[in-house]
Amino acid sequence: MKVNIKEVKLGQIVRFDKHQHNVLSEFIDVSQHLGEVVEINNHNNSDELEIHIKLKSNQFEEDLYEYNNCLIFNFPCDDCYEDVEVTIINAKGEK
Repeated sequence: MKVNIKEVKLGQIVRFDKHQHNVLSEFIDVSQHLGEVVEINNHNNSDELEIHIKLKSNQFEEDLYEYNNCLIFNFPCDDCYEDVEVTIINAKGEK
C-alpha cells in the first residue's frame, strides 16, 4: 500500500519507490531501498513534523553517519518532500 511520507507510523518498514534525498548539499538515490520508521516527532501538535527512517542497507552509511543511517524529513521546512510516497511493507506500527 502506498502512502504519503507524512502518513507513516512508528515501527513500519517502508520502501522508497523513487526518491533522492538531500544530505549535506548532495543527493543520494534511495530508490527501492527499505527503511524502518524509528522516530516521529510532532512538535507541540503544531504543523511541525519530523520523521526519521533508518535505512536497512548500509550503502549510504558513510553519507548518513551523523544521522545514524537515517533519512530525516522535517516539515514544513522540507517542502520539496511533500509529495514523497512510500510503499508500506509491513502493517505494523502505531495507529
